[in-house]
Amino acid sequence: MHKRRKKYYIPGIVSLLGIPLILCYFINRQVNSRLHVIPVDWYNKQYWRATNNSIGMSLVPERKYLKLELTRNTDSSEIVLNFGEMLIRKIIAERDTLNAVNFVFHDDCKYETLVSALNICLINNVPCYFLSIDGLVMYYAAPYVVDTSTNNYQNTISCGTKPYM
Repeated sequence: MHKRRKKYYIPGIVSLLGIPLILCYFINRQVNSRLHVIPVDWYNKQYWRATNNSIGMSLVPERKYLKLELTRNTDSSEIVLNFGEMLIRKIIAERDTLNAVNFVFHDDCKYETLVSALNICLINNVPCYFLSIDGLVMYYAAPYVVDTSTNNYQNTISCGTKPYM
């Protein structure tokens, strides 16, 4: 009798060996772990007054706010967002501490518009922004500078010539 030769199904063998190898490669690949999240705090006047009134801070500084109204119409909202982004870039570039931008969201405004406004803050590295009942407020604040002209070494230990804090 004549022996039959075994036939191998080549696409089946390739898929049987290839798919697990490809999966192992992609599973073990290093994935970019950057978070795509923007921390957003809701502004509450009563809480802010209660916690920061003793140190004399103000979250909403006295500025000339340009109110930009965003509505349900995506075309007009996109134009307003681009104009606001241009203003924010100008304020940050000039380090303008007199002007600010306030995006006012109408009740029928889409969530996509809010996300786009927050993306403006993230992309342009806006130093100060917050959400309030009035909308999204963005402004430039001068960096806090510690006054080092008066060296107060009351809580230091002096060893030799250099104070130890």
